[in-house]
Amino acid sequence: EKYAEVCHLKNLISCEFAVMNPSLKIIAILGNKNLLVWDLQTETLKRYFDIRNHPRIMI
Repeated sequence: EKYAEVCHLKNLISCEFAVMNPSLKIIAILGNKNLLVWDLQTETLKRYFDIRNHPRIMI
């Protein structure tokens, strides 16, 4: 699985969109209510954005 590491990190079943950057060792996951950025080396959440009322992020 391309995003198996993320599934392990968050028990992620599904998401709207995910992008991995291998050189930075991060993955961004866009869900229906938030945007998460995970550090794949430390298996920790680096950034969290609540996008429910964000005018520039539309799904």
